Amino acid sequence: MSRSLKKGPYVDEKLLEKARKMKDSNRKLPIKTWARASVITPEMVSLTFLVHNGKDFISVFVDENMVGHRLGEFSPTRKFVRHGGKMAKEQELPLNTMKISGSCGRLMCCLSFEYDGYVAMRKDMPKCGKVITTAEGPGKVVRQNILAGEYYVELEGGKEITISVKDA
Repeated sequence: MSRSLKKGPYVDEKLLEKARKMKDSNRKLPIKTWARASVITPEMVSLTFLVHNGKDFISVFVDENMVGHRLGEFSPTRKFVRHGGKMAKEQELPLNTMKISGSCGRLMCCLSFEYDGYVAMRKDMPKCGKVITTAEGPGKVVRQNILAGEYYVELEGGKEITISVKDA
């Protein structure tokens, strides 16, 4: 339920007084506050507040677009934990949450089902950067295509060859 229009917006008086003193003194020190419910007024523009989120003080720089909002809106109380980031990183998939999907290209849940097979296939391949001996001479592993079971080796002359895990 919103606050009555007759009462006007809630502004913590002590906080407003601190903001006015900070503006008058022309100092740029942050103002520490627990008043998350206090509405941001035009006097608070261009000041920095340290707003308590229940555990830490989060730095909030107030600009003109924030006037009328509450200080607590800019100090999140919960920490977002990404899902499947480690598996996606190891499978060299994009870490953009809108684009994360398994090799099927459809579902994020595929990452967990594919992960064990992916780890097993990766064990059969040499790591990137490792120098190996091939039939055409020594070369350095430049990249891998784990799902296809192939790795690419750059020979000393600059030539790049593809080697299948089945052939090695």
